Amino acid sequence: KGWTLFGSYSNAPVHQNQDKLSIMLFGEGRHLLVDAEARASAFHAFSAAIQRELNRSVVCHNTVMVDHTEQRFPNRRLDLVEFHALPDVQRVTLADLDGRLYDGVSQQRTVILTADYVLDVFQLRADAPRTLTWMTHVDGASGEATVTDWAPYAFPDGPPWRWLRDPESASIGATYAETFDAAGASFRIDLIADGPAEAIRCGFPRDDTDDPEVYAMRCIERRGDAAWFAAVYRTGDAASGEVGIRVSMGMALIALVIVAIAENARIPVDNPATHLELTMVHEAMVLEYSGRHLAMIELAASLKLLLYMALIGCVFVPWGIAPADAGLGG
Repeated sequence: KGWTLFGSYSNAPVHQNQDKLSIMLFGEGRHLLVDAEARASAFHAFSAAIQRELNRSVVCHNTVMVDHTEQRFPNRRLDLVEFHALPDVQRVTLADLDGRLYDGVSQQRTVILTADYVLDVFQLRADAPRTLTWMTHVDGASGEATVTDWAPYAFPDGPPWRWLRDPESASIGATYAETFDAAGASFRIDLIADGPAEAIRCGFPRDDTDDPEVYAMRCIERRGDAAWFAAVYRTGDAASGEVGIRVSMGMALIALVIVAIAENARIPVDNPATHLELTMVHEAMVLEYSGRHLAMIELAASLKLLLYMALIGCVFVPWGIAPADAGLGG
């Protein structure tokens, strides 16, 4: 149970993989977000083509690639901005504030772990418009996704791209979600970007054979001089996307309903249709009005009731609310 996260920000020269600001994530006893590597069939694996062209590339790691190019090796450790390990929440922020990985590009990644989910926020700012590709690799089979209209996609020519299998892409407004079957456990990724983006899915090979098994690789790509990507990772029942009922939410709902009834003078607290002395507090305020003035008072009372109903609906029954990027047609 629980989560374990590894983040890379060192300048250790061993193997010199392009894996800075990358994370690996374990949950429910499973390796979910993997630091992907394809096994080489050559006798001397380190001299194999796939080791040289793919396994040391940024493409293998759960990080952001700039302009489809490799990271530079930093001359010193990247920035550990914060690290908090509290009983109920853990938070870490790693950063390249000086553009050591990519010229003119500052990056910062904050990951927050709670009992129910992991929040992953990646922010970038560049000195000119750049192509920014958020990447992740899941050790699991793809399930339901919010995108269905995938079309064939062409990666840049040559390595490391030629090793990736069956690439497809689709335009997304700003959000993307997908559920995976990770060795029998449900794992869900919900992602939002700061604007319209392109989603890319492909297979990352597990070895260099002609028909390899693959990891599920997902990319979200935007172009601009600044961008942010925020992802939420969930497992088990939380990964279904269903909203459960909590005692605190139920008590809050009851309290707000009681307040709405009292504030709008409705039964059983009040009855605005009668003229009994107990209900004259609200009614006495409108007895001297008629015509358009009375109509305005009645309209205000109706709007007040509508406001409370909308507040209760939006907070406690939010299903079906249109996303931020939805147009008038849908």
